[in-house]
Amino acid sequence: MSLTAEKRAVETGDAVTIAEGLSERIGAGAARADAEDRFVAENYGLLKDAGLVEAGVPAELGGGGAEVRELAGMLRVLGRACGSTALAFSMHTHQVAIPAWRWRHQKIAAVEPLLRRVAAERIVLLSSGGSDWIAGSGTAVRVEGGYHGGEGRGRLQGQRAQGLHLGRRGGRSADDRRGARGGR
Repeated sequence: MSLTAEKRAVETGDAVTIAEGLSERIGAGAARADAEDRFVAENYGLLKDAGLVEAGVPAELGGGGAEVRELAGMLRVLGRACGSTALAFSMHTHQVAIPAWRWRHQKIAAVEPLLRRVAAERIVLLSSGGSDWIAGSGTAVRVEGGYHGGEGRGRLQGQRAQGLHLGRRGGRSADDRRGARGGR
């Protein structure tokens, strides 16, 4: 797909057509990432540049307006080009699709700022692969400027360097746990 045709697809919000236009480049990025045993970060750049990060945000909020069926089609196309990209991007896509559905169908206004931010800043929302709403099993250790993940089970978040994680309910901090155990 030429850049002009790709730009037209972005303007019309056709996520499947955009993904098809990126397939060859996504596949090439997959081959490089596999050869170098690294995350498909360069493919994320392509997805952002093409407007797929905001594809599921309602058009009224600045996004592409794609519904779940179109997003699933987009992910199928991406999966044929690069399974790793499709898996990681599906985690973002479901984190956008759920609040978008709630905004459209349940008229939940509280999700609007998040959706507008995804569209305006093209931020990637992260998911832990299905355990976002399960109480955390680990600890967070206080460090300068915030917390660092301490002990506990890991979660699948291969795209962590590419996005903003809003979904996981964490465990208590190590300081809180010591207090709860009598200062140990």
